[in-house]
Amino acid sequence: FPSTICRTPRTLLKYNDFKASELRCTLLFGFASFSMYLPHKYCRHLLLLVVLAHLCESKSTSSDQTLNIKRLANEFIYQFPLLYGDRQNVISIHTIMHLPESVVNFGGVYNYSTFNFESYLGTLTSAVHGTRRHALEVQTNLKLLRLSAVYINRKTFNCRLGRFIKKIQPHIQNNQLFSSEQPLQFKKIVNDNDEVENIRSIVGDAVKLYKTIIHNDKRFTIVTCQANGNRNDSCILYKVSKKVRVGFITSIIEISSNEKSCVLQVRDAPVNRYLTINVNGTKIICSNVMFSKAEQTHSYFFVKLNDIVEKLVHVFDNPSKTFILIRFPNMMESS
Repeated sequence: FPSTICRTPRTLLKYNDFKASELRCTLLFGFASFSMYLPHKYCRHLLLLVVLAHLCESKSTSSDQTLNIKRLANEFIYQFPLLYGDRQNVISIHTIMHLPESVVNFGGVYNYSTFNFESYLGTLTSAVHGTRRHALEVQTNLKLLRLSAVYINRKTFNCRLGRFIKKIQPHIQNNQLFSSEQPLQFKKIVNDNDEVENIRSIVGDAVKLYKTIIHNDKRFTIVTCQANGNRNDSCILYKVSKKVRVGFITSIIEISSNEKSCVLQVRDAPVNRYLTINVNGTKIICSNVMFSKAEQTHSYFFVKLNDIVEKLVHVFDNPSKTFILIRFPNMMESS
């Protein structure tokens, strides 16, 4: 998982203690773990819900997409009692039937879920530092947020506070740009002389290689750099010649010419297919879930930081030697 994810799910051994955000991440990104153990008919039934969740959380919805959501929901509800029995067919399963209508009326489910609301509550509670009169402190913080909507357009408004307000209240209209461009932070230098010389022979300038870079509060790492737990920031969606591709960062290069700059060497991961499920003769494609064979010819590209679209979740399926590359359905606070 990327380090920017809201919450990394714990091991499935602690499933009974999972928070709602962990259950959500397990549904969106963890289906590969279940497919190795579930019988085919149960695995396919789970994939109905996985694709349904990705479509319902998409950044935008079309008429064809809402029709596919309805097909998936109806098929999931129809198969549930056949697989698990009437006793398990409780009201929470029945509510899935109303998802298509909700998406048509209100858009993606993130528009009315409690994830973002709870995230804002978390921001407020983290700003409370007193040992008494907590309610008064929360009231004062809320008052400051309200006043920010009035004063944010003033030139004297603090830039760091302006970026924070823009992050938690993006709907506020303001005339100040509050440029998010911040100095690059290079971390963990690579001391492999052969690798440095190889990159220098291609780039043609004095270079330094690093394992980690932080750009506008976003962390990127090379593929061999493992962060704490299961967090890895090397799998990216990026653009080359206006074409969107997927790959893994293999080198973070600081070029020390007239002006210091950064270039990433990316090992391309050609997408062989997308997650597809057949529902009563209709093929439904989930473009958020991609499959790339590990044992195939790879190209390497040099990419600027501004060419990165987003970070991806990736899973390596060892039996099939395939990378499963998964996009976040949306970039809301809860993701």
